[in-house]
Formats: sequence, C-alpha cells, structure tokens
Amino acid sequence: MPTAKIEVLESCLSFGLSSASKYRAFDCDWLAAEAVTGTLPSDYKTFVERRGQGVVDHFLSVFGAANLLFDAMQSLESMRVVRSDLPDLFPMPLFPEPEGWLPWGLTYNGDVCWWNRAHADPDRWTVCVTGRGPHVYEFDGGMVDFVSAVLLGKVRCTVFPRDFPSALPVEYSMIGDVVLGRR
Repeated sequence: MPTAKIEVLESCLSFGLSSASKYRAFDCDWLAAEAVTGTLPSDYKTFVERRGQGVVDHFLSVFGAANLLFDAMQSLESMRVVRSDLPDLFPMPLFPEPEGWLPWGLTYNGDVCWWNRAHADPDRWTVCVTGRGPHVYEFDGGMVDFVSAVLLGKVRCTVFPRDFPSALPVEYSMIGDVVLGRR
C-alpha cells in the first residue's frame, strides 16, 4: 500500500467534517470498475477508499469507482467524436484502445487528467494533463504523486491556471458537498 505517499497528499488537504478522524472508509466497487478498466493503480484506489471521490481546491475533480465508470466513459466517448473531426486534438490512444489513455479526473476549466497506460503495471502508469488545445503536460509518476507535487509547488502543470492551487492546506470536498469552481 502506498500509505506514505497518500499521507503526504493528505497533509496538503483539509477535509472539513471528515477531518475529525484520520480517514473514512468509503465503499468502492473496484470489482465493477476493474471489470471495465482492468486493474487500476493502487495509490489511486487507496486514496479514494480513504477520502472518497471529491474535488481538490474547488477545481480538480478526482473520480471515484462509480463515477470513473460513468464520467470517464462519457468523456472518452465525447473525445472520440471530437477526434473524428479534429484528430490532432487527441492524437493519443484512448481507452479501450491498446495502451489507451484513461481519465481519472477533470477540472472545472475542462482540462482532463489521464493515466498514460503505456506500461503493463498500473502502478507505473504516468499522468498526463490535456487542456483545450493540443498541449499535453506529462508527469512521470502516479495520480497521488502528481497532485502532491502540484499542491506543494514542486511542479507547475502548465495546463492549469496560475491561481491553482491556493494556499495550503487546500480543501478536499467530497462530491455532493462541492461548491462549483471559482476559477
């Protein structure tokens, strides 16, 4: 379990009412999700099990197991339609194509956070972020490392706006308790 990495990320976040305990256990139907996606990265699954699907700093939405299936698949279908007319916008393979990129999150600006599934081991998948143009930001690490690095200022994701993130700790709001984006 990638607990130390998750604790680094959690140290950057405030959890409102859920911060009363170290973490909450969320029921995640990984069996159903992974029946569609194949095995998912353990850092992502552990974080979502501990904190649920939610939004980082009113901006970056992290899919949970159920909404990974719904939102990611819906986003992928929309991207395939766009790609049929504008192939340069999505030149990468899209899930379920071999090594197809799979979204794990969206921003309120319409940016997509992806796993680049070029490696057979999901724990070695890297993160890519696309915005409204052909620019792709690549990060050599997983979802938890990426979000931690962005929040700690170790990397600057050039797709994200300059005012993200705000001062630490930033809020992590569970989906359903979210005040929609301010950027």
